[in-house]
Amino acid sequence: MKKAIKALLVLLFLILAVSDALATEKKNKPEIKTVDNYVAIFDFEVTTGDKGISRPLSDRVIHEFSQSDKYEVIDRGNMNKILGEQKFQMSGCVAQECKVEAGQILGVGKIVHGSVGIVGKTYYLTMQLIDVKTGKVELSAEDVCRCEIDNLLGSTMTLAKKLLGEKVEQPETTESKQGTVTVDEPEQKTTNSIGMTKVERPAATESKLAVAAKPSELEPKITNSIGMTFVYIKPGTFMMGSPAGELGRDSDETQHQVTLTRGFYMQTTEVTQGQWQSIMGSNPSYFKDCGGDCPVEKVSWNDAQEFIRRLNQKEGGNNYRLPTEAEWEYAARAGSEAAFSGGGITKTDCAHDPVLNALGWYCGNADKKTHPVAQKNSNSWGLYDMHGNVWEWVQDWKGDYQSGYVTDPTGPSSGSYRVDRGGSWIDDARYCRSADRNEFTPADRDSYLGFRLSRTY
Repeated sequence: MKKAIKALLVLLFLILAVSDALATEKKNKPEIKTVDNYVAIFDFEVTTGDKGISRPLSDRVIHEFSQSDKYEVIDRGNMNKILGEQKFQMSGCVAQECKVEAGQILGVGKIVHGSVGIVGKTYYLTMQLIDVKTGKVELSAEDVCRCEIDNLLGSTMTLAKKLLGEKVEQPETTESKQGTVTVDEPEQKTTNSIGMTKVERPAATESKLAVAAKPSELEPKITNSIGMTFVYIKPGTFMMGSPAGELGRDSDETQHQVTLTRGFYMQTTEVTQGQWQSIMGSNPSYFKDCGGDCPVEKVSWNDAQEFIRRLNQKEGGNNYRLPTEAEWEYAARAGSEAAFSGGGITKTDCAHDPVLNALGWYCGNADKKTHPVAQKNSNSWGLYDMHGNVWEWVQDWKGDYQSGYVTDPTGPSSGSYRVDRGGSWIDDARYCRSADRNEFTPADRDSYLGFRLSRTY
């Protein structure tokens, strides 16, 4: 009994000692409060291209915010000093959550986070104003600038003004992002009675022949050494999951808002048997009667990772990967909130669904086999077979969705099953919806399991 009492007293003493230490630490640690009208502007993340453009672009944003009477901009030197004192490492801090944590340490109400990348001579620029208290994006602006660096600085200034809520004058003649082309009317010449010629140049007007192009026609495409074609998918925000009333909906499709802050390239088709064989030297597929143009199948998630490793080695980089689950659904939807990228679902089984029939191969039209890729209609971003043909592995472990507003989700850190998406030739229409989620172990192989790649450039 005495030993028990003694042990209890020792435990009580330890608890009191720890509590006192924590209280002392809390007392000595300065309380940090956020000030709503103070903003920290972080250097741009350069995803591709010359890293040296980061500082001039950030300086332009700092200048615009400093000229505004809306915010007080924290000095870069003071910012680095405060973060250094707190031993906060900015190196590698590119995720939104990391920047928000830095903002909390700095005590600012807002942060500005931007990224820029270049493909050819085209810059892709994204900027966000983020509320530090909520961690949510308040305003977002983006631009595509087919320009030199001097014009890119002007584009940065324009986006900064948008985040400040200022009115931005649009130039009279621009290339519309919706694909509408503006052209100048031909010069009008008139000659008077004494031979003097007058030239009139009317303002640029929209051509009567101009048409709204598909987004896929506006974005760059790249083709690699084994014939894989990728289209650029711009960053954006979308509703992931399905609404409560969607036909065929499952309980793991909780609808929530997702923002992808970085653009990426998505393969326009599933990886074909020919592409697989050119890297791996053999063809594991069950269906082999279409000259290598059918999607490769009977490949596990682990097999896909080995293919990626070898492809990266062949191409001399580390650009190829599986898309995240969020990237896959964002690309599959192509701006649509319906069950399919082309519209709503009418049937949940193998019965004829006109929307799905136009987009993909499922149990209602596939004749119990896979089919060559890109035979059905693409979605508006130029991606084929996102609905049906074969299930497509994604990078994520399977888990419940995070609640609320989410930025750049990558799924759980561990698990037993990997996610695959899109449905297949053997599946009912309900399983080919954009929101449907399926899972297999990383070692599973079957005649309806394939994949497509994403690429970071």
